[in-house]
Amino acid sequence: MNFINLSSKKEINLWVQQCFKEAKASYPLIRPPLTGGSVPVALDIGANVGGFSLYAKDTFENIYAFEPYLENYQVMEEVLQHFK
Repeated sequence: MNFINLSSKKEINLWVQQCFKEAKASYPLIRPPLTGGSVPVALDIGANVGGFSLYAKDTFENIYAFEPYLENYQVMEEVLQHFK
């Protein structure tokens, strides 16, 4: 199965941006300055292309993201490499 949103770098970038916006709208997080530090661990089960992980990277010390669909996982892996 191939998704149209994985057909080009432009489509991938748009999809990642949309996933980031959805995570931001769906999961209000208390940022570290308000708590005096970061939260140790988050689990992202069904991580898709990493939108939540990108959004939450400044809140959690470690994020373990799991995505079973190989094409989404490959996109997520590439995206998250840019933000280490």
